[in-house]
Amino acid sequence: ISLNTSVGQSGESLQDSSGKEEATSMARILITGTSKGIGYETTLLLARAGHEVVATMRNPGASDLEKVAREAQLPVTVLPLDVDHDASVAE
Repeated sequence: ISLNTSVGQSGESLQDSSGKEEATSMARILITGTSKGIGYETTLLLARAGHEVVATMRNPGASDLEKVAREAQLPVTVLPLDVDHDASVAE
């Protein structure tokens, strides 16, 4: 599916780049490193496509992702996570 095409809500259909419609199946997705860059943009892209995204980053207070997602009413949950520290991952 080309994510640059129309975006549907749960249960609707999307058109792929050839125009063929297919049913959507929304997922819960965990993304690490979402404070900026590729992780940030991927979170917004997938949430706009209707997926529930759990966005993790070392310091959520240093990013505007949670605010941007809330204002756009996107299904994003922001949580602190430092994958380099076992204690953080265990939480």
